Parts: sequence; C-alpha cells; structure tokens
Amino acid sequence: MNRDRGFTLIELLVVIAIIALLMSILLPSLRKARESAMDVVCQSNLKQWVYLLSIYTDNYEGSFPPGWNMNKGMWMSRLRPYYQNRKICLCPKATKLQSEGNPPGTFVGWGIYGDPDYYNGWTPAWGDEGDFGSYGMNGWMCNPPDVGNIYTIAVSDRPLFWRNKNVGGKEGRPSNIPTFCDAIWDGTVARHTDFPPLTPGSKLGQDGMWNYCIPRHGNADSINVCFLDNSVRKTSLKCLWRLKWNKKFRTDTEPDWTKAPWMKHIREDCK
Repeated sequence: MNRDRGFTLIELLVVIAIIALLMSILLPSLRKARESAMDVVCQSNLKQWVYLLSIYTDNYEGSFPPGWNMNKGMWMSRLRPYYQNRKICLCPKATKLQSEGNPPGTFVGWGIYGDPDYYNGWTPAWGDEGDFGSYGMNGWMCNPPDVGNIYTIAVSDRPLFWRNKNVGGKEGRPSNIPTFCDAIWDGTVARHTDFPPLTPGSKLGQDGMWNYCIPRHGNADSINVCFLDNSVRKTSLKCLWRLKWNKKFRTDTEPDWTKAPWMKHIREDCK
C-alpha cells in the first residue's frame, strides 16, 4: 500500500467546497455577533453620558448645560471635568471623522474641532478645540439664557426647553424624553413638524430630526437612544417622532414617509 499518496484533485475540491459551505453558514452569524457587540458598546457609551449628565445636574441644582448660545456651553465642554476616557465619544460604528476627509453621514462622526481639515480649522464658540464625537445631545435638553453671548433664543422656543431634570419628571415621562443618541452632529433641536431626511445621512436645514434619523444600527432601521430615566434602548427611526423631544412636542403626528422611500422597510414598532 502506498502510504505517501496525497489528495486527489477531486478530494481537494470536495474539501474546498465543504470549507466554503461552512464559511457561508458561519459568516452571517459572525457578522451578526460583531454587530451585536458594537451595539452593546454603543449603548454602554450612551449610558455613561447620561450618568455624567446626572452628575452635572446634581452639582447645578438640576439644571442642564446652557447649550449653543453660550461660550463653551455645550455638553462636551460642560461635562469634560467628569470624564477622561474619550473613547466614549464615538459609537463603534462611526469612528471615522469629518476631519479625516469623510463627508457628513450615517457612519461618520463630527469634528475634530480646530483641525485644519475640519472646515478650515473651525472651532465653534460653544465647544473646545479638539472636541469630536458621533453622538449628539437633544438640543431641548439645555437651559439656555434667553439672550446668550452667541445668539438670542427665539421667543417662541423659550417655553420648549426642558431646562431642569426635575421638570421632565413632572411634565413628561422620563423614559420617553431623549437625552443623548447616535447623531451626525453634536446635537440639534427636533420638532414634530420635521420631515425625515430624503436620503440616509442627508441634511435638511440647520436643525431637525435628520440629525438623528440615521440607519446606524439594527437592520439599517434604528439608532441607540438614552433617556432621562437613565435607560438606553435601540429605537426605530420611525419611532423618533413618538419621543418627547421638547415640552410641547406632538407625539401623535405622522410624518410624510413618502418623502423618504429609503425608510419603506422600517417598522413603526414603538414601545
């Protein structure tokens, strides 16, 4: 008997076919496991942000940060004394930054402020040089002065801000009031009259729900949202219009989904 006989071509092809079959079976599972792991990390990051916000509000009699109309008034600056690990600034699915030459979009973070490749080195007055991230804060989750040192809050908008964490518990359901979530920019104000973005990651005006309505998680149908009660959950993009973004946000309105055909597959399965 010839004990040195190697594989025949047919045997080799059979082995390769079996390996290819196993790979086709395992790869989707591995990909799903990787996606799930990134979801967990993202939600953990958001949990830390709302925890940091809680520390801040405890130190300021419940008041939220002043926001965009004050120098260094945004959450990145105001919460900086309470954290050191800047990895929590980035969703693991959106670690690329605009300063690296990437256009704004679903999987691209904002910043780095002050970087020469970020809008010619722009650092907004409400933030600090070096700020970056792929999360945003609910813009109504602020306590701005009516007349700030950057701009004046419109009279019609002044009653809409939550301003103080204790207000949310009295005038709304904390588990339905967003604080931080996946976002294209560092945050913005959302209104119940906002249209969904025309394409994933596209911008509609200066402010609006487009900043949060990005297919970053799930089956390209959801984002992670952290709420005033410190809970975090994956939320369908269509359900963003069912959250209480500001004190007078109408959660019973129905956007015109025909303006966003890319969202056709998304279910409105809201908790």
